[in-house]
Amino acid sequence: MSQLQMRSFHWLLLFFGSTAAHAGQICYTFPGPPAGPNWDLTIQVFRFPDGQGVLTSVEVTLSASIAGTLQLESLEAQPLTFTSAFSSDFSVSSPSSGVIVAVSPSQGFTDALGAFDGVVDYAGTSGETHSGLFLTQMGQTTLVSGTDLAQFTGPAGTTIPLTFSAHESSHVNDTNAYSFQTFQAAGGVVTVCYDFYPHGTVYPFCFGDGFGAACPCANSGAPGHGCQNSATTGGAVLAVGGDPSLSNDTLLLTSSDELPHAFSIFLQGDTDLSTPVVFGDGLRCVGGSLKRLYSKSASGGIVAAPTGVDPSVSARSAALGDPIASGELRSYQVYYRDPNAVFCPGPPGNTFNISSGLQIFWQP
Repeated sequence: MSQLQMRSFHWLLLFFGSTAAHAGQICYTFPGPPAGPNWDLTIQVFRFPDGQGVLTSVEVTLSASIAGTLQLESLEAQPLTFTSAFSSDFSVSSPSSGVIVAVSPSQGFTDALGAFDGVVDYAGTSGETHSGLFLTQMGQTTLVSGTDLAQFTGPAGTTIPLTFSAHESSHVNDTNAYSFQTFQAAGGVVTVCYDFYPHGTVYPFCFGDGFGAACPCANSGAPGHGCQNSATTGGAVLAVGGDPSLSNDTLLLTSSDELPHAFSIFLQGDTDLSTPVVFGDGLRCVGGSLKRLYSKSASGGIVAAPTGVDPSVSARSAALGDPIASGELRSYQVYYRDPNAVFCPGPPGNTFNISSGLQIFWQP
């Protein structure tokens, strides 16, 4: 058995390797055998539990090391220069996708050797011994495709077999006569990390505070807010209350620091834009299938939805043709009227602005 280490420093025991976990990431570590030069080890990696959240990427890291000796003896009757390498090929592969990550630690040698002295002893004028060799190399691959993520996801406690291999590749680059031998031990460590969003996670994003994309009229807002507006409130900021649960949706979206009585529209998207786009006097990051969930007027620069008889966010989304499934991401911003056309004249500005955003991963 091996140890499961958590960030809270509580220790548990699990089979098949050790794991360190913190919010948003779980890692399993598997040491290879510090053994001879050629081996294939099957490691059983726990799949990411499909009920724990939304898996966004799998990072597979391979740290490899080789140690030993390389010996070379020229068998030719005249002096020659030989090139050789002390090396090994390491890889981690899966049954369905083949090689995931590979590294090849290698050290090359160029030896000017004399005519064969009659004794194959890897010494004297015709021989050379390179001892005390120790090499390391690390490689990493991040898997993000739906196919790759699916093979690493499954019911809690199930595993996926990966093959961790080392095969010596030491060689001499020469066609002349020689005697060559190595003594090599190969070892390494494989780490598999799952990056994920827990169900119900809420992440603020899409700020117009000058630390990311530029606001259209250099009208940066306060830290964590949207772009500044004509009332100089620091820009609107979107906050959340309640629970984004499909079985008991109490989610409440609240935009504050708008203009005092601004007409406001709550916007939902099922895709985040890779680059924010200018939207009126602000920046919009929500994209994909855009839904205008609610339209309301602010009071004292604050507006919230759903309120009163409004349907819940998930119900309203479904009614607009975008049903939300458990674990799916939806993003939100509120755009609002700012009729002062002089504040941020168009182009690129306009007579409206938009709040900062929220990414929400819906839970069952």
